[in-house]
Amino acid sequence: MSARPTALFLLACCLSMAVSAQDTAGSVKADSTVHKPTPRRDTIIAARKATDDSLMQPLMDSSGKAPIHIPSAIPLAAFPSEKGAPTAYGERMTGVFRNHPWCNVLAPATRVRMLERQRAPTDWVFYLFSFLCLFLGFIRIAFPKYLQDLFRVFFNTSLRGKQIREQLLMDRLPSLLLNIFFLLSGGSFLYFLLRYLDYFGEHGYLMSLGACMAGLALLYVGKYVVTELAGLIFDRRQAAEIYSFVVFMVIKVAGIWLLPAGLLLAFSPKATQHTVIVFALGGLAILLLYRLNREWQVLHNILKINYLQYAIFVVAFEVVPVMMIYKVLLRFF
Repeated sequence: MSARPTALFLLACCLSMAVSAQDTAGSVKADSTVHKPTPRRDTIIAARKATDDSLMQPLMDSSGKAPIHIPSAIPLAAFPSEKGAPTAYGERMTGVFRNHPWCNVLAPATRVRMLERQRAPTDWVFYLFSFLCLFLGFIRIAFPKYLQDLFRVFFNTSLRGKQIREQLLMDRLPSLLLNIFFLLSGGSFLYFLLRYLDYFGEHGYLMSLGACMAGLALLYVGKYVVTELAGLIFDRRQAAEIYSFVVFMVIKVAGIWLLPAGLLLAFSPKATQHTVIVFALGGLAILLLYRLNREWQVLHNILKINYLQYAIFVVAFEVVPVMMIYKVLLRFF
């Protein structure tokens, strides 16, 4: 009976020691995770004071013994601008700034009056070519068969050329519209060509453009009237009619050709305008040779003339009127 209470007493002592050990370990772990050590206030204040003291100390040279002397800043306005007076730039740079025309920063400020750039109005060029494109588009939509027959006769791809020619002569309205289109397109190209050659000077664009269109109209209307009168007087109305048809057929095609040429000439830069002019005049030269060939065929078959007579005819009806109009333009412009 005496051994049993002794065993119970020893078991109770072991359990109490284990519980106290667990409480001690848990408290230590909780304290180590929750409570962090923080620096004291006096330590932070001391560190800041040490930093301020180090900033207030003078800068030392490379040896670390002698302090570096930093002069205090002097405002630029404190230096006078008279010749020979000391400046903030030093003696060497002061001479450069005073004598150099681009760097004379010590001279008094000057006011320069800027003139507003006056640009010539060019919106009318856009509206002009827009109207020409719309005009040609209207003719293309309203009279598609006329344009088709015109190019068939021009390229001579049809065996019924005489019938198509007579049909074209009967269509007065599209023929008149295409002739007007040539005057507008050709006059515009002539205006920009003469402006490139600087013939107009200070004259307004409306007057100059109108003069170019009027010159072309005068040339071809006069040619038509003279041709019809010659055919009536010499009883060669058929030859005069076919000659006029060939002339106005070619100028209709030339009017279409001059539309893109004039457009490029008007909007291209100065460096490329020469190339555009050569390209446009080359196309006109081909059309002129084509017309002379067709005229020779007509006049040789009907009038039975030789090359010398045809050369005199070309000079009288082609070269002389152009030279007269050119002389008039030189006189007034």
